[in-house]
Amino acid sequence: MARVLVIEDEPLLRKRINTILTSNGHQVVEAENGKEGIARLQEDGIPGLIILDMVLPELNGWGFLDFQRNSSVYSGIPVVVVSAFEGMAKSAKPDAYLSKPVEADALLQAVAKFI
Repeated sequence: MARVLVIEDEPLLRKRINTILTSNGHQVVEAENGKEGIARLQEDGIPGLIILDMVLPELNGWGFLDFQRNSSVYSGIPVVVVSAFEGMAKSAKPDAYLSKPVEADALLQAVAKFI
């Protein structure tokens, strides 16, 4: 399957997403914030998909998206935003949006759409 970068500061949600994806054959790389997400991109290679929370410590989702979208290397990676705030999430113009709490079926459908 594919490698997915999950950028989420809530440990329980990050673990839930990881468990859902790995149990369905995907490799997951985790980051707690946008700054760590950028480091994971640079150190671990290009994932097939990024799952991104918008409200993060250190560097929020908008800061991460600014870096990712302005990069010739990373701009083509699809981004699924996971947030409890639909309006805020959709204002970031992600490739897809999932509301919190994340439902396993919806997550797997979003991943299948891009990978």
